[in-house]
Amino acid sequence: MKKLSRLRAITGIELNPNCADSGLHIVHGKIVVHLNAKIGKDCKILSDVTIGWQGRYDKPSAPQIGDRVFTWKWCKDYW
Repeated sequence: MKKLSRLRAITGIELNPNCADSGLHIVHGKIVVHLNAKIGKDCKILSDVTIGWQGRYDKPSAPQIGDRVFTWKWCKDYW
């Protein structure tokens, strides 16, 4: 866990190692992904992206990103 914290500090990427399927391509840092979010196969994420939860109690689940999705810079995907 300490190694992950150091990696987050260096890269600016906050990502649960088990949330993404194979083929995830991260172009740059400053990426935050909700702990329970799921990212499909062969996805590409550019910098300054947030995939998270709005904090609404009537929708307790996290975002589910499908296969082969290209997430553009400054994208904010909330569920």
